[in-house]
Amino acid sequence: MTYLRLCSLLLLLCTTQLSCNSLDIPAAPDILPILEAYGDPDANVTGEIMGGLAETIADSQDGFEDSDIYEEVLDVIVSIQEELDASTDEQGDITLDGIGTFPAPSGAVEVNFICTGWGETETADSEKNGTLDLTMRLFGGSIGPLIWGTATGCQYRTTVAGKAFEISYDGDVAAYFGDFFSTTDSLRERLTTFIISGTIGINGKDVPIDRAFRVDESGRLDILMQLADGTSFIYFFGGGRFAQGIEDASGRFGCSLEDRQCITGSGTSFSW
Repeated sequence: MTYLRLCSLLLLLCTTQLSCNSLDIPAAPDILPILEAYGDPDANVTGEIMGGLAETIADSQDGFEDSDIYEEVLDVIVSIQEELDASTDEQGDITLDGIGTFPAPSGAVEVNFICTGWGETETADSEKNGTLDLTMRLFGGSIGPLIWGTATGCQYRTTVAGKAFEISYDGDVAAYFGDFFSTTDSLRERLTTFIISGTIGINGKDVPIDRAFRVDESGRLDILMQLADGTSFIYFFGGGRFAQGIEDASGRFGCSLEDRQCITGSGTSFSW
């Protein structure tokens, strides 16, 4: 179970002619450059480039997978879906106790999630466990594809490959689901783009993270690597023919961080 505090859920909701722009809503991140970079990776990766980035890629993979940060964020968003769905009738109107009824609402929604903490049992203690504060938009009852917010000392436990971890996260987070979705859509079946900028704590070790990555339902992880010259490429783990590799301006080819080598689509190779 999660602890979701929705007492102020619709206080920022625009249901009349009131302009949402006049409300104190945290600014949404500009994710268009990231989406464009994923759609058209334009770097030409060489051994020299990989020599400078291989350790960063490996650290990013470990940080994402060991922390399970995307699953934690998804769990919170699914909890929001469930809360909204439970309050929505057949006409799409939302009714909240003590607040009122909102006909097929459109506007901004702010949600405060109390993180589950490191205890053996979950407690709703925001000072101890930390919080994850998220903003979303509703459009006629549908949820907008971008959800964003900030984690403050958010603590949770996770188990990866049978190993238990105590995780914390401080920083900004955003999740982009590609299209509008309903309160009943399965988000884990969507290719989701995450943007994480902050610090992940994994069993007492702090890992700075400032990266965009994608996760699909098969578990494939695509990490976006942006270079100083403005070009970018994708380093992926899992999925299809290659266990890991690169997508760049020349195409898609396999690599091994462990062996420090890539074999390009033309059959040539480079090392670092």
